[in-house]
Amino acid sequence: MVKSSLARRIFRCMLLGGLVPLLSMAFASQYFGKQAIVDSEEGHLGYAMTSRMIWLKEWLHYTKKEFTYAANISCPKKHESYSGHNPFRALHRAVDSLGAGHARYQLLAAYRDDWALEILSVAPPGDSSPSPPPDLKEALSNGEDFVFSSNYTIEDGKVLMPIGKTVLDKNGETFAFIIAKLDITNSIGRILGNTGDLGKSGKLYIVSNEGRYLSSNFGMGSIQGQVGKFPPGFLSDSTGAIHEYQDWRGNTVVGISSLIDESGWVLIAEVDKSEAYHWLYVGISFTIATSLITLLLIFIISSRSANLLAKPMHDLARVARRISEGKFGERMPALPDKESQLLGAAFNQMLDRLALSRKALAHSASMAAVGELSFGIVHEMSNPLTSVKINLQSLARKVADDPTYSEMAKIASQQTARLENMLSDLMNYGRPIQLNPEEIQFKDLAEETVRLLKKEAGSKGIFLHIDDLLDHHSFFGDREYLNRALVNLVSNAIHWSEPECTVTLTGRLLEDDDERFVMSVTDCGPGIKEAQFDRLFQPFFTTRRDGTGLGLANVRKIIEHHGGEVAAENIPGGGARFTIKLPFRGLEI
Repeated sequence: MVKSSLARRIFRCMLLGGLVPLLSMAFASQYFGKQAIVDSEEGHLGYAMTSRMIWLKEWLHYTKKEFTYAANISCPKKHESYSGHNPFRALHRAVDSLGAGHARYQLLAAYRDDWALEILSVAPPGDSSPSPPPDLKEALSNGEDFVFSSNYTIEDGKVLMPIGKTVLDKNGETFAFIIAKLDITNSIGRILGNTGDLGKSGKLYIVSNEGRYLSSNFGMGSIQGQVGKFPPGFLSDSTGAIHEYQDWRGNTVVGISSLIDESGWVLIAEVDKSEAYHWLYVGISFTIATSLITLLLIFIISSRSANLLAKPMHDLARVARRISEGKFGERMPALPDKESQLLGAAFNQMLDRLALSRKALAHSASMAAVGELSFGIVHEMSNPLTSVKINLQSLARKVADDPTYSEMAKIASQQTARLENMLSDLMNYGRPIQLNPEEIQFKDLAEETVRLLKKEAGSKGIFLHIDDLLDHHSFFGDREYLNRALVNLVSNAIHWSEPECTVTLTGRLLEDDDERFVMSVTDCGPGIKEAQFDRLFQPFFTTRRDGTGLGLANVRKIIEHHGGEVAAENIPGGGARFTIKLPFRGLEI
């Protein structure tokens, strides 16, 4: 028991000094944990949205391209006629080709410039002479070239989107109009795909700009065509911020939205709040339990030690107050007696572990989200992409004698290869790194990199030079991963360098540090813009038209797993240099 009044005051102070920081840390952990989860969910939902947005825009672009190709037919002059010749013959063929294209139509027709029906390739049931939708007729009559109408109709569970295209004659005058009602239900459903990358409760929707449900990745049922109860500004939010609201089932969800300008659609990704905040609730429970246990320990220790720790506990209360004010770097000073020293050391150790736990939790959540997304994307896209690649190769052989279609097949194959590279980079970034260190010579590593990139450099007239200043010093690291990092940096240098220039790989010692060494790659390109330095190694940031934005992020990940660091700088006079600092014996130890 506490004997003196001073000891009792110290005892009370110890309890308060222990309780206040615990509550403050519990509150801070809950607040910052929630913010971290919100940020993580924004990224998680955003990554899922990005992949679908790419395919949706590609699908819309391909649909518009089909109509544009059909309209670019050789038509006679508007007022020119020939005996026995139907001036609309080519237009008939073009409309028929649309009907055999990638999409399915409820209506597909062509009208003359006076809106008299000329061709009816696909007609609504029971209507042999359909009238064009009034909004399309008005827009095309007013000079619009191509129109995606937002006046959707829903018939028998199918969403029909009106489309209109103006056809010009040789003189550039209006010759005809192509009108269609496109059945988007099956196409959009395939694009949305499953939501394995969003968790068990994840859902994706396509809604109109007024919030009417059009399609989803699951059966719409009775909600198709209904207006959802979305929070104000949600459908027009362009920031990608996460919102909390009740969905059509009455469940509380968190979601983000993105407007697709070409069609006026809004893409929505959402997940149940209970699933999104699951680990936050677990963390709160753990924090409460930890706080109660810690408080009990403080009570027992203080009741036995208050009479002996009057003066040292003054320091403890001071440190506790500073921590409760948010100064989490504060630690206990050296104390005079052994018992106080043990208490101070335990207190400091607890704070250190809490700090490490916060960092580890944030990092683990981020990497888990990236890894889950990476494997989800690869799983969903690898098989269809392989099928597309095989079919493109077959088509390329079929049209090898046609210069126009052969070039189109070549471009499609190149884009398929680019997608394969993106999937490979995404898989590498999300996959955990398991290092197999061995003794390495810089010259051997650099020569292997040059051998792999010699052909790429030669095609551009770039010279690759190795400058080994390490004087045969060896180091320990994973040869495969380090080679992958150097290949990425040298390939970037080749890309940005001017022809007939030299890209240099350098290995050298550090003057003021005998524990580490430097590997660098120097190019003779335009250099790096000042605004790009902060984002250079962030995932999905790229300035290359054919880049994935994961190359430099993978480089940093590999180097940091080796206990090193990577940085970039501009060189006076032009060019950029990427520098890697690594420990000689860190991995061996």
